[in-house]
Amino acid sequence: MFLTVCIGAAACGSAKSNDSAAAEKIEINVGASNTTGAFYQQMVPMCEIINKYSENITANAVVTSGAPESIAFMVAGELDMGGGSGSTCYELSKDEDISVMLSAFPTFLQVMTEADFAGNDIRDLAGKRFNICTADNSTNSMMRNYFSAMGLDINTYLKVIEISMTEGTEALKEGTVDAIVNASGLGNSTALELASSRKGLKILALSDEDARAICESTQITKQRTIPGGTYEGIEADINTVGDCAPIIINNNVPEEVVYEIVKILCEHNDEWAAAASNAAYSTPENTVSDWEGVMDIHPGALKYFKEVGAIQ
Repeated sequence: MFLTVCIGAAACGSAKSNDSAAAEKIEINVGASNTTGAFYQQMVPMCEIINKYSENITANAVVTSGAPESIAFMVAGELDMGGGSGSTCYELSKDEDISVMLSAFPTFLQVMTEADFAGNDIRDLAGKRFNICTADNSTNSMMRNYFSAMGLDINTYLKVIEISMTEGTEALKEGTVDAIVNASGLGNSTALELASSRKGLKILALSDEDARAICESTQITKQRTIPGGTYEGIEADINTVGDCAPIIINNNVPEEVVYEIVKILCEHNDEWAAAASNAAYSTPENTVSDWEGVMDIHPGALKYFKEVGAIQ
């Protein structure tokens, strides 16, 4: 069962058009992931802006457990739009009738531990208790793939813990796990909370060699740097990797509908970013840079991108 956040005057219901209306009304149900995540925080104001500026489109934010569940329901025709982890969206939708609408935000691998942890590199977790989130969470599969790319068997190299991010954060505070991981935008709430705690925060780095190996193993992962000063108590830059979280949409959503949505969101990006700062990244130029040649971009989005000169 979905928890649907109904936004605007129209009632929530199944997606697609309502042919009984005098003018065609389109309802778009958006898999917004879980309520604690950055993607959800960006999708709710996105829906509000669509509903504010469109006369015929109603967008509803639907709570899901994350990108895998959102994509599963998109494939089943129960959701029209979704997104989340770039690597997850790429792997689960590349063979489906799904394309990219806009980039959401860049993500950074952030492996977090206490400030006094004896080590600065992810490989220093050897034999330690490392929470990689629950088995159905995209972070779990991502970390397994990353360790494999580094030439390590995660199950034998360290002690894998598979609990939720919330549970993992509490376990780190209590000392029952040694490290947790979050692949999200900079300034995520978990890292900020830990940085201001009594035990402080350390983010473990990747060596250049390991970062390159991970990037070579997947088409969309890039080397990234977490700037010093992003979190309290961490002054040095941290070498890591990341990808870009996309907003994806079913290809059966009509071109003119997607065009209108993208046009609204781009023309009112300042308003969107005021409600969710990550939305400042959701531009035609970033979307083309992140996804052209990697995943198909929806024809409706491409039409708008061509109009504004972001793509030929």
